[in-house]
Amino acid sequence: MYEDINGNGVYDGPGPEGYNGAQIILNETTNTGLPVSTPQNTSNLGGNWGFGLYEGSYIHATYSNYTNVSVSLTISTIPAGYVLSPSSPVSVTVNPSVDTRVDWKLVRTAPKGFHDNSDCSVSGGWTCDPDNYSQALDVHFYDGPGFTTFIGAVTANQTREPAVGAECGGNSNHGFTFTTPASVKDGTNHSIYAYPINIGAGAGYNPLLGGSPRSISCSITNTISGSVFVDANGDGRKNVGESNYTGAITITSSGTGDIGTYPSPGSFLISNAQPGLRTISYGNLPAGYRLTYPINGPPPSFRVRVGPSCDNGGSLDAICSGGNITNLNFGITINASPWIQATGGNIRIDSGINDQIPSNADPLCGGAYMSLPGNGGQPGIVHSGARSASFGNGQASANPYNWVVSAPDGQKYTPPTPNTVRTSYNYLLSNASQLALTINDLTAQCSGGLSNCNLSANIPTGVYKADGNVTLTNANYTFPASRNIVILVNGNLTFGGKVHVPSGSTAMFSVSGDIHVDKGVGEATNTSSLSDLEGIFSADKNFIVEGNNSCSVGVDLRLNIAGNVISNAAYGGGSFVNQRNLCLGNICPSVSFTQRLDLIINLPPLLRAPNYIWKEVAP
Repeated sequence: MYEDINGNGVYDGPGPEGYNGAQIILNETTNTGLPVSTPQNTSNLGGNWGFGLYEGSYIHATYSNYTNVSVSLTISTIPAGYVLSPSSPVSVTVNPSVDTRVDWKLVRTAPKGFHDNSDCSVSGGWTCDPDNYSQALDVHFYDGPGFTTFIGAVTANQTREPAVGAECGGNSNHGFTFTTPASVKDGTNHSIYAYPINIGAGAGYNPLLGGSPRSISCSITNTISGSVFVDANGDGRKNVGESNYTGAITITSSGTGDIGTYPSPGSFLISNAQPGLRTISYGNLPAGYRLTYPINGPPPSFRVRVGPSCDNGGSLDAICSGGNITNLNFGITINASPWIQATGGNIRIDSGINDQIPSNADPLCGGAYMSLPGNGGQPGIVHSGARSASFGNGQASANPYNWVVSAPDGQKYTPPTPNTVRTSYNYLLSNASQLALTINDLTAQCSGGLSNCNLSANIPTGVYKADGNVTLTNANYTFPASRNIVILVNGNLTFGGKVHVPSGSTAMFSVSGDIHVDKGVGEATNTSSLSDLEGIFSADKNFIVEGNNSCSVGVDLRLNIAGNVISNAAYGGGSFVNQRNLCLGNICPSVSFTQRLDLIINLPPLLRAPNYIWKEVAP
């Protein structure tokens, strides 16, 4: 009697496999008249037993005078946790001088079940233990034979088909699914061994499941996931409150065999990605949007590596974990154009209002309106001459006002004196002569000359004239208090820095050519309303706000003007030219105007319209 420890199904001779202590009873079924044999115990000779003479390495039964004697051999004591193979009793026939051998194999009671399958995703099957069909078994998995490389375990508690229930005492909840680990996905062959963990009397004996092992050969695969999101603040990161773009997106990968899916609006998942480099591209930027991140292409792309040495390609949000990449996000925002805005005062553009206000205009900048309420609590009126007005995705001013004058009711401005605007260079120069005002040479107030004029910090009240182009180079100039200054420039005027006019003073600039504002004058923060230029500015030709006007070159500064701006004052042709582009910051105006009523109240006589009192006198 032996225990088949090595599982080869045969008795390997005396030694560890022999089982000592079992009792064997012989019953003669052929009546020979011989005395009944005494029950024999397996001996310490490695589980040997016998009836008759001891010969060699085992005991045998000899019937020297009888032929074809039938006997029955019964095991009376079977160790707990075992079953016999063959079962007891066993019938044999003995003959004279012939050794009749019977080997019993002790087999531990064990779980039953089957290892159905293994692939690069999962291993599946079922198992249960006859000792307790209501208890779910653990199943241990090894890579290769010999219990050397443990790769994981699961509990067999999943519901299977009725046939499993029929094998497991009516309980079908003995199925298992084991996820194939990355450790065996190396492109080589692996044998997956499944062992149910024995319970009850057979505890400690964990036989290999039927159908096991299963062979697999899997390459390592990884995933890449991310989104296309609306980057409201334009910083390239997907921040709290920023949502995915809900329209259709197209994401492509240069990886061979990569599989792309879209689990939810604006999100993507690339699976089956073999280790290595690949390019992930976003191919269908929607109309009316621009990219905020990454700024490359077209098409905008990330160059990433999955698997060992995972690399997110420098993405701001992406994370490498276990060779996979998550949060590989593409940022887009509404493609807003530069626009202007006024607070408190009226706006008039006779060539037609075309202010492309974005729908996502920042509330910190007053929202999607061209005109905001001033100190009086109401917005100004927007005049579009005889042409229609366009406000993009905004409107003239907030409801219930929304005051706009345009076609078909609007008309071009007609000055009281035909073709003469009272802020033009020639008009003011002529008016100063008529009023016999002293016209001072501006050169005396400019250190560095007119082309590099550093304006005096204590310029007196008066009218000043410059013949030739003037560039004011003061970085941040403030006129003295209680002064009324008129500067007439027979040429072009450029502001190279900020200019401020304190309350109680007035500054007027009237230019026969163009007024330029250097691109370095302004605010870096697109929501800032701090004034940069203060005064009354009149150009007979163009008022030009200089800038890069190209996001590929750089984002421009926002310019804030407090006062009044007049262009085409000589009616010879000219306009307001805005070259400032805040790019992603175009959710705010690139140029803003704020009403300064004090400048009007404090106008010097040169700028005031004369009042005439007519009285008829009898001759």
